[in-house]
Amino acid sequence: MEKLDVLIKWINLFHDKTKASVLMNGSLTGFVASKIAIKIFGKENVVNIISPCYSTTDYMIESATFSNNIGVKHKDIGLKYIYDSIIDDADEDIDLMLVDHLRSKIMSSVSFKNDSVVFEFVKRNDNYEFKIFFIDKNLQENTYISEITFSEDEIKEINGLL
Repeated sequence: MEKLDVLIKWINLFHDKTKASVLMNGSLTGFVASKIAIKIFGKENVVNIISPCYSTTDYMIESATFSNNIGVKHKDIGLKYIYDSIIDDADEDIDLMLVDHLRSKIMSSVSFKNDSVVFEFVKRNDNYEFKIFFIDKNLQENTYISEITFSEDEIKEINGLL
């Protein structure tokens, strides 16, 4: 698929890292992001981050099983206790924004500690954009979002190719 080749070339323009950390979300996009990271860095240089809050155990099991099956390390970094210490009775929109914000901060910390680039797909309307970011030695976040968008069917196609 031409879009996948273009995406891989694009990813390689924006970093000098040799490792990747992938935010797993228990869905096909997390699995595909991990496969792309493996293609670029090799499985010994990829770690999948499973970051549940009040997620189903299915999400955690699927992400861990996927990681084990492809031979990639994974880490479970739970948000429940942090989240509970901040939120008591907020509205649902704030809850979701907080969880996304906490995951972003965790992934930033992982990037800095591991000197790795972070991979994830971000849903925008009915399509997905690929996002990479990393924290440099000056604790500056460098974020790049691909201009290449993918439909859900294209994500499925990429999954079959990798």
